[in-house]
Amino acid sequence: MESRRRPTMSCGNCRSRKVKCIKPNLEPCQRCQRLGKQCVTTGEGYARPYYYTSKEKYELIARVIQHFVPSATLDTEGLRQIIDTFDQHSRGPGPSSVGKTVEADAQNVLPPPNTPSLPDGLDEDEGAMLDDAMNILRYESGSSTAVFHQKICSSMLTSHCPFSSVKTMRREGIQDGQIVESAHASDLPKRTILEAAAGRFFAEVNSVIFVMSEDLFQYRLDNIYSTRQNCSNSFLAILYLVLALGEKSEIYFKAACSLFDKSIEEGSEESIQVVMLTVLYRQNRNQRNLAWILLGIGIRIAQSLGLHLTDGFQKEHSAYRAQCKRRLWFSLYELEQLLACALGKPSSIMEIDMLPGREMEVYTSAFTPLGYGAQTAAFGNIIRCICSHMYLGTQNRIPMETTTSALINQVEVWWNALPDYLRYTHLSAPSYSRAIWCLGLRYNYALMLITRRYLLQSLLSGSDCTAEVVSRTEVCERASDRSTAILLDMAKNDMISDLIWFDTHIILCNNVVLYLQSLRHASSPTHWKQLRDFIPLLKLTRNSRLGEYTLRCTEALLAEVESNSASECPLASFDCSPMAAFLESADDNLMTFFDQPDGLDYSDVHFTGS
Repeated sequence: MESRRRPTMSCGNCRSRKVKCIKPNLEPCQRCQRLGKQCVTTGEGYARPYYYTSKEKYELIARVIQHFVPSATLDTEGLRQIIDTFDQHSRGPGPSSVGKTVEADAQNVLPPPNTPSLPDGLDEDEGAMLDDAMNILRYESGSSTAVFHQKICSSMLTSHCPFSSVKTMRREGIQDGQIVESAHASDLPKRTILEAAAGRFFAEVNSVIFVMSEDLFQYRLDNIYSTRQNCSNSFLAILYLVLALGEKSEIYFKAACSLFDKSIEEGSEESIQVVMLTVLYRQNRNQRNLAWILLGIGIRIAQSLGLHLTDGFQKEHSAYRAQCKRRLWFSLYELEQLLACALGKPSSIMEIDMLPGREMEVYTSAFTPLGYGAQTAAFGNIIRCICSHMYLGTQNRIPMETTTSALINQVEVWWNALPDYLRYTHLSAPSYSRAIWCLGLRYNYALMLITRRYLLQSLLSGSDCTAEVVSRTEVCERASDRSTAILLDMAKNDMISDLIWFDTHIILCNNVVLYLQSLRHASSPTHWKQLRDFIPLLKLTRNSRLGEYTLRCTEALLAEVESNSASECPLASFDCSPMAAFLESADDNLMTFFDQPDGLDYSDVHFTGS
């Protein structure tokens, strides 16, 4: 019993946790020995905390209690009875020690707590087993099995354990798979070069598809360049990828690829960011299928970290960090939907729930307005529905006209719900211009994605179109006109970026509609001029093979039209061309082909007259 005697002065660790400090003789206390902490007794006095609340705060708390438990009294004894009721509910059924009325109110009105709190005397490591026993979800890392085993060992390292082999165990860092050591950032260029590349990245890429917080990035960058300390493999890969995007350097990209496996093995938020940056870079290299496959790795890491869950499961105490995590998941979701739609692939993420008001993030930046992330995630839901119903055939088959009307209405509801400051017709801060313009491009892109099949049908059917086809065609053409105007304004203000595939994809999709419009209105000089004015935008997409092909086809068509400008109809010379044969041979079977769930993206379809 001598070893169990409490010392006259507790150590700092035990005093901070308000637990007994069992210190035999002059040795470290048993708790510090078990947890491997330094046992220090300072002798400093601790002032008792002084609890203060305002009269307003007291009245608000009283109203909350009376709302949920109307029969409760607000004296000390009444509040104790309510707490006793909660404790009994958490332990299970048993005899009650309070009045039946208070117990009934608490049971019927107050929901059971989602996450039972740990006793005050338990450390995080000690309480981990309770989490598992109560089936509480824990998303701390991708090594949950090893972490669970380590915490079992930690909780057993007590003097009460009779096994000597357990007493001698040491707390070691256990991980599944490869042990990843930190990286030394020795081959980075001058800071001015990296900051210039990062400036372009945050202004042109991160403003449209969020990857990381600029504040956190700059903070980490300061630590590396000021102290030259080691960093994670993931963050070093992020630096190389930002340089590769901003400088268009294959050397930096190869350096990032050399760290890719270790970055994935780390299984962190930075690992997800490495995947997203790699996807964006490979998109620029025309490796779209590889980019789509790599994106699945990022999705799996994000789900292993619990980013797809509500904030309560993430154990994040900082509201800013919690919103950055949520924004990262939103962005990953939208990127998956856009890429799956462009490739005609099924999405690997189910539709996410957007709760009104709750998902309006507090995070903003110099290039992204408030609420932008939630709106782009909601747009991702729309793109997923469009592809599922109209192109991939993964949803229940219902009449196409009903589907089209519902999808158009869904797009319009999303657009009409946007606040004015997120509309390109109400531009406010110039730094937000690119992000808000891209939001308008998303809106018109969705409408063209739904209705462009009707534009093609009206071209092939001529004057035999139904009123429904004509109406849908007009929706498509109006969306094309608005999108063209936005793209021309962006080009005029040097807002078109070659660092991200999104701009190229929107330009090419818009050009398909303009191309078909010009053929449909062959006698209208206005439409031919509109297509001709679009050529400078197409030249910005020549880094893409599809963009180079589209530019070549469009210039060939315009050249042939101009060579026959003396005729009444610009398409008079097409009587013997493949285009004329194509139009003359069009029948219902061809239109049936365009309705097939073949997974094709018809933005890649081009018709040439040569």
